[in-house]
Amino acid sequence: MARSDRHARSGHLMMAISAVDIALWDLRGKHFGAPVYRLLGGPARPRLSAYASMGGESHNPAEAAQAAREALQRGYTAQKWFFRHGPGSGPAGMRENLEWARAIREAVGEQTELMFDCWQGWDVPYAIAIGRELAALRPTWIEEPLPANRPDGFRRIREATGIPLSTGEHHYTRFDVRPFLESGAIEYCQADPEWTGGITELLKICALAAAYDVKVIPHGHHIVAAAHVVASQSPGLCPKVEYLLRHKERMQFFQKTVWRPENGWLELPDSPGLGVELDEAKIERREEIRFGD
Repeated sequence: MARSDRHARSGHLMMAISAVDIALWDLRGKHFGAPVYRLLGGPARPRLSAYASMGGESHNPAEAAQAAREALQRGYTAQKWFFRHGPGSGPAGMRENLEWARAIREAVGEQTELMFDCWQGWDVPYAIAIGRELAALRPTWIEEPLPANRPDGFRRIREATGIPLSTGEHHYTRFDVRPFLESGAIEYCQADPEWTGGITELLKICALAAAYDVKVIPHGHHIVAAAHVVASQSPGLCPKVEYLLRHKERMQFFQKTVWRPENGWLELPDSPGLGVELDEAKIERREEIRFGD
């Protein structure tokens, strides 16, 4: 499919190809009466560690600290938070970023893993300056400080700050990932099976990342396909899945069963295929949509 169109190796066409690939794995699992993770050689463990992705939470330090404590009480011993300010906010914005991040670290203590997402919104000098301050908070990673096509910039930030970096959700296929691995720019790859080429391509990315000792923790746009791949891989390669704490249940509205971690752990379904069943009772209207002739 990717070879059928000159523009199909990235963007929306690759996302469509990804959807078809994931659907075919679901059909294969249902045909053989087995969960997809078993078709992939798993499970490598009976349940998956989930980290809380805290998008949508307050940027007020006190309110963020309270949300962090509440997530920790729910069993999430790893949390990812999202910076608001970048270079355009000047020194005051950097100070606000740091005050906020320090409040979160103080709230959860030293044993909780903290990750911070930068929305591809920084530049190299800003990332190095704030990164040297953030190092004292021991972040597990800083995510996408730069646009996802700048491996050399990532490497410069990593070397200057000593903080592990991550990227991958905006990479299409293993060929986008490869320069970041070869240059030693990242320690965590976050390829998204729904964008990068489906389950099939994510498996290839896992194999490639393993050769460079880079961990793969897929982007959590949706959890199902990623969870099946993670369950089939070694915990040393794929240690966690991402769970959007505020948004994930809403995104599963049309499913009969909601995938929800309990005490920070996601139990693997034993049903065939992906383990997702459409709740027909919630469908009010059907309409066929066609593109082109």
